[in-house]
Amino acid sequence: MRHAFGVRARSTDSRTDALTEAGTDDPSAAGRSGLLPYIPAIDGLRALAVTAVLLYHAQIGLLSGGFIGVDIFFVISGYLITSLLLAERSGGDGRVNLIAFWGRRARRLLPALLALIGGSLLYTVIFLPQEVATLRGDAIASLGYVTNWYLIFEDQSYFEALGRPSLLQHLWSLAVEEQFYVFFPLIFGVVLARLSVRYALALVCAAAIASAALMMLIFEPGVDPSRVYYGTDTRIFVILAGVALAYLWRPGGLPRRAAAFTARTADAWGLAALVGLIAVAFAATDDGAFLYRGGFLAVAVLTSILIAAAVHPRSTLIGGILARRPLVWLGTRSYSVYLWHWPVFMLTRPGVDVAIDGVELLAVRLAVTFALAEASFRLIETPIRTGGLTKLWRAVSRGARASIGFADFRRLGATGAAVGVAVFLAISVLAADPPPLPSYLQAGQVQTISWSRAELPADSTTPVPAPTPAPIALTTSPTPTLAPLPPEPAARTATPAPSESAGPRVFALGDSVMLGAAPSLKDTIGNLEVDAAVSRQVSQGIGILQSRADNGLLGDVVVIHLGNNGYFSEGQMEEIMSILSSVDRVVFVTVMVPREWEGPNNGVIQLAAAYPNAVVVDWYAIGVGNPNFFWEDEFHLRSHGADFYAGLLALQTALSE
Repeated sequence: MRHAFGVRARSTDSRTDALTEAGTDDPSAAGRSGLLPYIPAIDGLRALAVTAVLLYHAQIGLLSGGFIGVDIFFVISGYLITSLLLAERSGGDGRVNLIAFWGRRARRLLPALLALIGGSLLYTVIFLPQEVATLRGDAIASLGYVTNWYLIFEDQSYFEALGRPSLLQHLWSLAVEEQFYVFFPLIFGVVLARLSVRYALALVCAAAIASAALMMLIFEPGVDPSRVYYGTDTRIFVILAGVALAYLWRPGGLPRRAAAFTARTADAWGLAALVGLIAVAFAATDDGAFLYRGGFLAVAVLTSILIAAAVHPRSTLIGGILARRPLVWLGTRSYSVYLWHWPVFMLTRPGVDVAIDGVELLAVRLAVTFALAEASFRLIETPIRTGGLTKLWRAVSRGARASIGFADFRRLGATGAAVGVAVFLAISVLAADPPPLPSYLQAGQVQTISWSRAELPADSTTPVPAPTPAPIALTTSPTPTLAPLPPEPAARTATPAPSESAGPRVFALGDSVMLGAAPSLKDTIGNLEVDAAVSRQVSQGIGILQSRADNGLLGDVVVIHLGNNGYFSEGQMEEIMSILSSVDRVVFVTVMVPREWEGPNNGVIQLAAAYPNAVVVDWYAIGVGNPNFFWEDEFHLRSHGADFYAGLLALQTALSE
């Protein structure tokens, strides 16, 4: 039996994997190596995928499920890489040149990735020095293509962080793909290539089903799904769907034993699959149980059907739509667009980094992203992939400047001009001062605090007169009741610090909302300890409570204000109340945050009223009636809002005496 992989002597043209890689201005040249034909519709499908991702990350309320664009990329990668391996094995001596394969991958992926990492690090060092330490770890993980596992072990949520995510967080998906590129060719050569098509296909499908089942098993409704979303083990089934398709349907040909599968039939199935994917992109949500319990598998199947229609040699509808020149243009640059869009979007957060939002901000973001992507594509990726830099160096070293050609200089000049115009436009539009931020959210300021009668950072903003507060809903049973308003707290500078021994021992646990109110809490509540941090998740708070319970540090009253940064599940509520069962009084505070988890979280928080030692302060009801309590982000507190918040909690802690 011939070995299925090894190092072959014959050379492999750099464009033999043109089908597998977007990024050549001469698609017709892709098939000249004889391995695989170039199919423009594949690049068109890439364009749709990256567009979905862009609109999802833009957070303009248009595509709540646009993240499935990543899954479309996964299926395409599985299909094309497997098709290439099958084609290479079927020709010549039946071996796959792994060194050449991995070399092509490196030339295709690494240059643009290194440019992105270098640019992100440079920007962070200059403008965001307080984030350098965090980005350093992200960069190292990115270079090793293990970003997804790094994010899992570092407990970095993909969905629930309100602070600025890492500029390299989006590289988790490239890590999943690269892990596939490294290990699958080995598995192909050692196992799959030695099996018949039927048995190889059965093995691939079994592995895909196992991965999908693992996703369903690990996913827990109401809990941050980042572990399931990031994991290679729980996402590989999407790529394997493409692998299975490659065994059934080779690019540019007809499926095995199905020569009667006409173009009309393929187009009908492809159109239905396209409509299905569009419906999912508009209707799905990133926390919905549907996706994790079969929805992602359905997306993989629909994408496979769409690819099958797109590569049908006589497809006129699906193949024709996806092969439109604008889509092909975007598809050939989809890798660069995906790389650069995330840092551009994360550095232009509306209401935090810039003063514009909506369509205007989206236009600026896209202009900058496309300019950077085009520069990367023309000046970095294409020259390195096609050996252009080597040719240029040889020409210059020989003095043959004329061989470079006027057209090359013209293209470089046009690219440079486009980048310059886009950057000038971005600077002009984004130069306006963004809305003011609370001092504790500004660069260089403390973002975590744990204290007991310690000096706290004060908000330097001059307070504005507080509006008349709305009635305060204090829930102590399943039926809400109204309690009298507490007196408005006095000015912070005029309030004497209470004595250490005054009142019950109070421990307050929260996130950036409580962090901003910490000075007011210090002035208003007596025997108080606070542990608050920016972007704190409920799961992190549970760990803190358990640690304090184990060490007898819970005190008489525990105040909990969590759920602003992500979902709060019923299971987490039960776990918290189990930990705090011996505490005299537990005060939960509902959330006022313009995110999709606001309503579900408040519903869970209200469940605390069923416990005999717990009460619920309906901060949401107060916030709706007093919008001037908040900064422009609609949930962090201004000075007078923090004073009212502290007075409200002081009343509740006093009631425990």
